[in-house]
Amino acid sequence: MSYEYKITCAVCQDLIPLVNDHVASEESEQLVLEHTQICKTCRDLLEQINLPHEIQVDDKKIIQAIKKYYVKIGLAVLLVGAILGVAMSRSDAQFYNLILMPVLGVISVFLLGKKFWISLVGIIVVSYVGEIVIYVLFTRTIEWKYLFTAPLTMMVIYLVLTAVGIIIGGLLKFAFKKEK
Repeated sequence: MSYEYKITCAVCQDLIPLVNDHVASEESEQLVLEHTQICKTCRDLLEQINLPHEIQVDDKKIIQAIKKYYVKIGLAVLLVGAILGVAMSRSDAQFYNLILMPVLGVISVFLLGKKFWISLVGIIVVSYVGEIVIYVLFTRTIEWKYLFTAPLTMMVIYLVLTAVGIIIGGLLKFAFKKEK
């Protein structure tokens, strides 16, 4: 089907991207093709735009970057949770640690996978150092034997609670894998 309309180079060059994206009407496409048969400049432009542009996307790098981002955020959440748990240890809210520490363990399993042990190391460090700081700040007379035994006791309690959460998280992860 031949059209008797003729278009200028400016109109053709405006239509070329639409033709290339396959959004131009059939008539517009035909006009561009007819014009490019007689006009070398527009034909060269059409061929240049029609060249296959291969965009190389490395999915693995993108996924790794996203994972790193979420791991960083997750580690920050774990750290804040551990600090919050230690801060609550000398208040009326200390029993919330029975929920908080296992939740931190579950989060670490889903977030860190096989590197869940990082959360245990973090709990050891944060709880021991935090308990020493709390003991020094809130105790008027410092006795050296309590400076190490009280923080050590609390650290073990937090460690056990986090380990319970890790076990629960591992079981949940196992159960979710089975359903897939």
